[in-house]
Amino acid sequence: MNLKYPIYAKDRLTVVSCDEILCLEASGAYSVLVIKHGGTVTISKNFSKVLSELPEGLLFKVSQSAAIRLSEVKYIHYSEKVIELNHGGKVKYTIKKNELDAALKRSFSYE
Repeated sequence: MNLKYPIYAKDRLTVVSCDEILCLEASGAYSVLVIKHGGTVTISKNFSKVLSELPEGLLFKVSQSAAIRLSEVKYIHYSEKVIELNHGGKVKYTIKKNELDAALKRSFSYE
């Protein structure tokens, strides 16, 4: 089942497939969805509101202003507290290292 996330603007509706969402970042009072193939979509809602509207478990919150799809993690630079994603984007994290490691292990379970 391919869930969709509707984004309403003044004069248009943009529908984003949840499968395409790589991460969500805060940008002041707005939010930015990073989607596959290098695209971004700016949303006129705050980060917490958008995160609560997305399907539970889709993204993992790594700071007050960023949430990522764990399956997109390529590298974690522990000394810099930066996560590098498969598409090349980098996201700073503020959660504890062991919380991040535990979440990654859960997401990569091979059942």
